[in-house]
Amino acid sequence: MITVDIKSLLNRLNTYCTNALEAAAGACVSRTHYEVTVEHMLLKLMEEPKSDLVLLLKQFEIDPGKMLASMEHVIEQFPTGNAGKP
Repeated sequence: MITVDIKSLLNRLNTYCTNALEAAAGACVSRTHYEVTVEHMLLKLMEEPKSDLVLLLKQFEIDPGKMLASMEHVIEQFPTGNAGKP
């Protein structure tokens, strides 16, 4: 198994992705979820209409609004009740 230095990986994120990851963690905490998931991150990356992710979805004729609604639905199903850090 490959060992990854998380700090090094996070330091490679650009400002936009760093902010999205922090917002994803904040959304996770505010919903009392137990872990920050890909869905939390995708949701935050899709909030900016001109983001690379939204443009990529449009390029492949995927409706960003439908994907956003789908992510919200998935996130609503996550277990809640975490009083600590995810």
